Amino acid sequence: MRPEVSSSGPIRRAQLISPVGVGALTVLPDGTSVIVGGLDHWYEGRSEDAKVDATEFFVSEWRLQKALGVSHFRLPPDFRAPSNYETDGKNQQLEVPVLRFPTWHFCSWCRGLHQLPLPAIGRRQCPDCSEGLNGRKKRKWAPLSQVPLVAICGYGHIQDFPWREWVHRSLDPKCDGRLSLNATGAASLAAQVVSCDCGVPSRNLGGTTELTKTENGYSTVLSRNLDDSGRPYPCLGMMPWNGSEDRFGCTLDLKASQRAASNLYYSMVRSSIYLPRTEAAIPEKLFEILDLPTMAAVIGLARNLGMTLTPEILRNQAEGRLLKDYSDEQVAAAVEATSAAVTTEGDAEAVTASSHLETEDFRRREHDMLRDNMDAPELVSRRVELARYGHGMPRSIARVTLVERLRETRALLGFNRIYGESQWDLRDRKALLRRASVPWAQQWLPAYVVHGEGLFIELDPLAVESWAAQSMVAARVGKVARRFERARVQRGLRPRQITPRLVLVHTLAHALINQLTYESGYSSASLRERLYVSDDIPMNGVLIYTAAGDAEGTMGGLVRMGRAGNLERVIAGALESAQWCSTDPVCMEVGEEGQGPDSCNMAACYGCVLVPETACEEFNRFLDRAVLVGTLAEPGIGFFNVG
Repeated sequence: MRPEVSSSGPIRRAQLISPVGVGALTVLPDGTSVIVGGLDHWYEGRSEDAKVDATEFFVSEWRLQKALGVSHFRLPPDFRAPSNYETDGKNQQLEVPVLRFPTWHFCSWCRGLHQLPLPAIGRRQCPDCSEGLNGRKKRKWAPLSQVPLVAICGYGHIQDFPWREWVHRSLDPKCDGRLSLNATGAASLAAQVVSCDCGVPSRNLGGTTELTKTENGYSTVLSRNLDDSGRPYPCLGMMPWNGSEDRFGCTLDLKASQRAASNLYYSMVRSSIYLPRTEAAIPEKLFEILDLPTMAAVIGLARNLGMTLTPEILRNQAEGRLLKDYSDEQVAAAVEATSAAVTTEGDAEAVTASSHLETEDFRRREHDMLRDNMDAPELVSRRVELARYGHGMPRSIARVTLVERLRETRALLGFNRIYGESQWDLRDRKALLRRASVPWAQQWLPAYVVHGEGLFIELDPLAVESWAAQSMVAARVGKVARRFERARVQRGLRPRQITPRLVLVHTLAHALINQLTYESGYSSASLRERLYVSDDIPMNGVLIYTAAGDAEGTMGGLVRMGRAGNLERVIAGALESAQWCSTDPVCMEVGEEGQGPDSCNMAACYGCVLVPETACEEFNRFLDRAVLVGTLAEPGIGFFNVG
């Protein structure tokens, strides 16, 4: 018998935010499929006497804390092996917990199905083959492999595929006979057959992953056809990533999914560009100290009671020793700047009760600061005078800012399944990450920080208004809006306006990203867009940036491309590429009827303006290169053809 090994393996910190966050499935080096555990046990050592100081992992981002209603963020723990050179042994052998999932396994020899508990570790053997049970040939090594299917619902629950219920065609089967999973040779699920020793007719898995859209959402073959009596088989409401096999109940349909399928898990990540809280020369490290949960609680209490908070009061707190390197004047100035921005428990309740995960005002503050010069420790930007650019610069470009240094914080607030978006609000998504509620000081989310550079471009608001007012532009973008509305109703998404301004700025961002991959040295997967679009108080900007996990940031290629003599060539190349797609005339003609995710694109495909999904904020939707350069029949639709 081969020795049993522990189910463990390395994973990058950034991957624990996306794409392998809490509730996601991943495969360890020994081949075990596991589900990443909830936040309740992320900072626990291997032994009860382990020295853990979670404050070492705290991350401060005051705007994002307020937007997501948490007291602080934490970096995922890094694993540190015991060392003779570290006398205190603090934060050694910290691991992110994982649990075996799916728990059902099959034997490659006898095809029998067996279930193991969630905490089981290492490779396991088939009991029938290793012991010669049930008339099976005894084998020295008959490993169990995890089944390829799991069952999920749109809320985010996940459970084992109901093998026993499926083959017995019953919501509550009484038989506990031996199950087996056999393959008939074909590659489809219909060739996978489940049978039971009790003699009930076997049943194949064909159609179990199918999802049918309805007027009220969706229905599934698995939930609607499991029971012969016609009774639906709803989701059980299971959350195994929290270490529990409890059933909380759920009314949604279950959909079978391959455990490696892309729709099994969508990380919900919100990010924030660092903005200074004040123009005063206050060390950023001092702000980080005041953002610690206990300090923030004292500042928030003083704010709510209308009290004057003196440096002496803060120095007497548990973390007061951290203020010894700063003068009273510096502390007082930092407290004044922090008090209005600190997130309190009352703020969090108001935020989590809201259905909007990100407000327009949140982006507007970034937009306003990125438009002009800034020289802060984590944000350095320089506005370029348009007169410095040559005649190749379109007159409809109103502003260019070179962002030489930026800091972005990316936080995991929850996840979705089946679809990348859902109707559920912030409170629901955050609740998925924990088994039980915690006090305010312990309400945190995992996050990581990256540094980089960017290029901010703003379109002339008057030119955009004049262009968007054209009836042919409104009619073309209206098709995209109607298609999205149909998808929104079917999937229960939040309402939103799809405007010509959004399609224009978004398509321009994608065209520039694709062109910059040839000019700047970055791959398209390394670049990201950040859209600043609003019709109420007009915003027409986009930040194209790249960010890396090391403190030094990136190579400077984007800033170089934004300088006079380079940017004109980039924009001209982007617009020229948008004139003709390698799949035209198909791309332009198919676009009239809609293409891409939810049919929410027009003339846009991977041959022209689509980019890797990691680079896009909108899941590669709301794109149409015709709004940039027009069509052969209607060239006036193109924004850069006007005037």
